[in-house]
Formats: sequence, structure tokens, C-alpha cells
Amino acid sequence: KSSDMFMKCRYIDEITDGILIKSDNFQALNTILPKYKEQIDLIYIDPPFNTGSDFAYKDRFQDSTWLTLMENRLSLAKEFLTDKGSFYLHLDYRANFLGRLLLDNIMNKNLLNEVIYGYRIQGIKRNAYANKHDTIFNYKKKPIANKKALKSLTEVLKGKQ
Repeated sequence: KSSDMFMKCRYIDEITDGILIKSDNFQALNTILPKYKEQIDLIYIDPPFNTGSDFAYKDRFQDSTWLTLMENRLSLAKEFLTDKGSFYLHLDYRANFLGRLLLDNIMNKNLLNEVIYGYRIQGIKRNAYANKHDTIFNYKKKPIANKKALKSLTEVLKGKQ
């Protein structure tokens, strides 16, 4: 039984480098926000891609429902990041453009990189190119200011006045 396992690990927070919460992710994020607000340097999220199929989790949403679900969680996740924190969102071709729109809005267009993650799959589509990649967006909470470059640019602009 799972309750037996947890009884054996009554002090799980003390013996692990993390926490375990069995909950809906939105409820879990709200539960831990007071303790971890602006304390996290890196967040990586690999959410349902809205494929139209259900697995051990629901993955069949209308786009508007998926957008609302994701917007709520991404906005909340941003609250956990330190000012220098990085945020990664892993999506496939069905949702990458929607994820990019959401993150541009939530993270104030502080996109660092768009990583294309290629993989091999069995079978080749005969009537179209195969979809053999996912996208991982990397955003920063705050823009990175290159102080040296900014100082040089400022000096150049002052010299032209």
C-alpha cells in the first residue's frame, strides 16, 4: 500500500533533497508558493502537448481550454523564479506556437533560445514530412543586460552628440 510507504518515510523532507506532493499540479504549486517564491533558479516543464489522445493523463483539450490551463500554471511558475532564473518549456508541433505566445506574454518576451530537440521514431509518413522534433523554449525572468556592451554603446552615443 502507498500509505505504508509513506509511513516508512515520515521524515522524507529531511532525508531527500526535495519535496513530494501528491496533488493536482496547480494546487501543488499554490501550496508551495509561499515557501519557494523567488527561490528557484531553473524550471523545466514538459506538459501535455494537446495531442488529441489520452494517456495516463488527459491530453485532449480544446485549444482555449489548453491555453487557460497552461497560462494559469506558467504564470504561477514564474513566481518561483529568482530574478536570474531560467524557464524551459518543452512542446511538440501541436502546441509550440501557442506556448511561445503564452511565454512571450508571461515572460515579457525574454526569450533566450528556442532549442530544437530531434529524435528518431519508427515509421515514416508517406504523405508528409515526418514530425521528428520537439521544441524547448528557454526564457529568463528578467532580461540579461550586458553591462559592458551597454556602457560601450552609451559612450559611442555620447560621442556622437
